[in-house]
Amino acid sequence: MSGHRRIRAARFPQTKSLDTFDFNAQPSLNKALVLELARCEWIEKRQNCIALGPYGSSKAHIGLALGLAQGNRTWPCVWRLVYCGLASAPRAA
Repeated sequence: MSGHRRIRAARFPQTKSLDTFDFNAQPSLNKALVLELARCEWIEKRQNCIALGPYGSSKAHIGLALGLAQGNRTWPCVWRLVYCGLASAPRAA
């Protein structure tokens, strides 16, 4: 399957890349780490990548960009957003 077909099959809500990401707008984001993740070596090693952060911290943009980088290689990708209500979860005693 071609990269274009893999990306279309992933059903990304929009196309975002790291080329369009303004790292200066998110100074707390580790740019070197994001660029390392975009090389997709973590996928070859069968590792996971989870993005956590407050609303507006560019998690979706980075996730879409990493999915696009992955889809342009040889692996299939599926886009899913997961919302957790951790703030309302009961706390351990």
